[in-house]
Amino acid sequence: MDTGIFELDRQAGGLQNGHLIVLGGRPSMGKTSFALRVVNHVSVLGEAGTLFFSMAQGAEELVNRMISMESGIDTRKMQNGQLTCPDFEKLLEAAVRVSGTSNLVIDDTPGLSVDEIAKKSHAVNEKKQVRLIVIDYFQLMAVDDRTKALRRLKQLAEEIGCPVLLLSQISSACDGREDYRPVISDWEAEPETAEIPDDIFLIYRSDYYDIGKNDSSPVELIVSKHADREPFTIAIKGTELRLSAQDADNDISQNKLKIF
Repeated sequence: MDTGIFELDRQAGGLQNGHLIVLGGRPSMGKTSFALRVVNHVSVLGEAGTLFFSMAQGAEELVNRMISMESGIDTRKMQNGQLTCPDFEKLLEAAVRVSGTSNLVIDDTPGLSVDEIAKKSHAVNEKKQVRLIVIDYFQLMAVDDRTKALRRLKQLAEEIGCPVLLLSQISSACDGREDYRPVISDWEAEPETAEIPDDIFLIYRSDYYDIGKNDSSPVELIVSKHADREPFTIAIKGTELRLSAQDADNDISQNKLKIF
């Protein structure tokens, strides 16, 4: 499945059906922005069924971020009211495209268990084929056994026949190293558990650690584990992910997305 992120699609063929893909990173690295970029490409542009379990943000916040991404208008500009007439036109056009889709289902129920996620996924898939499942994020789920939960999510990806993109926080261990780039053990210290996902992506921004650095520095997507090839790293422009300091609070439109 193409993600809309050129280098990832070119080098890895995007996200593979039936795979559990972990996207790990420190807070504010851009995990949700990455996921929304993929969701926008799959559900709005590709018109494919997408299911987004958001335990980190409400559905309205996600919709507004997608509208910002689709329009190219930074959310900070939207919040500050620094919009020109052309900006308003772009926002309205983007709102129609995003809110008019019936391909995206957002569930912002907090603290879901893996069994609840599986049950809801199958229910949505019976009505409309689900081509992508996103979970934001692992630590906010109701999980008693991390290993069992990961195995069940991997099983879910195989049952639905689509990628399951699982966002996850990682430990602060990387903050204490000379090289801040994360490694798999920052996400999971137990090798046996780290073997469960098919793919492990780790996201890194140098400006996260260097406050004086230009915030347009490329985002590094470190593909630390991939089922079909050796590890590799790609650079993604921040503008491609439309990273922003804050989420938009503006209720731009009455969205028609399906929301549980």
